[in-house]
Amino acid sequence: MGNSALQAELLRRQAQLKADTAPKLEAALPELTDELLQEMMKPPLRSYDPHLIQEPTVYRLNEAVMHFGESIKEIINEEFGDGIMSAIDFYCSVDKVKGVDGKDRVVVTFDWGSICLLQSRSKSAGKLKDFPHHEARRSIHTAYGCYMEVTE
Repeated sequence: MGNSALQAELLRRQAQLKADTAPKLEAALPELTDELLQEMMKPPLRSYDPHLIQEPTVYRLNEAVMHFGESIKEIINEEFGDGIMSAIDFYCSVDKVKGVDGKDRVVVTFDWGSICLLQSRSKSAGKLKDFPHHEARRSIHTAYGCYMEVTE
């Protein structure tokens, strides 16, 4: 169990424990009961406490995203084309490193999947229509972009 962010999500019931991961978690935390492990394997009820933003670390994370968000979005569009990040295929890690000044620093890595928005001409109407890739009936993804053929 190497991903500390996933471990925290599992323990807060914000992620689902997979059957093949359960023995690893049980070995790492032997005090977990079988009942709790079974509960953790159910799909989670993800939630958000609106007061959480007042917690200083969460506030700073939000502040960083709000400050850099527009620039990050432009870079994503430049590198991947018209699309969004996928929270379905998402990994997060938190690491401690030494900075150039020798002081401890926090590195938070958000590793998102990419969902391309695709345009296709509807054969019946001849109009352009946007499709997130997961709604396309057939799609081909390459390292250089997304292509789609829609049949109606």
